[in-house]
Amino acid sequence: MATDKKFTVAGISKLEGTYKVRFANDMMRIKVLAKSGHEDIRLADLEGEYTKLEAAQILQWLKVLSLSTLKTTLLRLRQLLLLRSRPSPLLARLLPRLKQLR
Repeated sequence: MATDKKFTVAGISKLEGTYKVRFANDMMRIKVLAKSGHEDIRLADLEGEYTKLEAAQILQWLKVLSLSTLKTTLLRLRQLLLLRSRPSPLLARLLPRLKQLR
């Protein structure tokens, strides 16, 4: 999973009883998710391009994500960041905050 990729749309959807965070570059993703059987689709136009970590934080501010879904997403992103040899300056500043989520 490339953590440097940027997204303009982010949110959550429920498939088979499990909520997951979704990232896309077009609101048409709603149509694809619905066609694939997803329910409770909540996507937000971020009005800019953001990494997955930045997008997840924006979703938290927008109160789109449940706390458990957000925590799981941020922990996964934190694990990916720790695997990178040199995180970006923004991610380097956020890493101490993510360590608090253990």
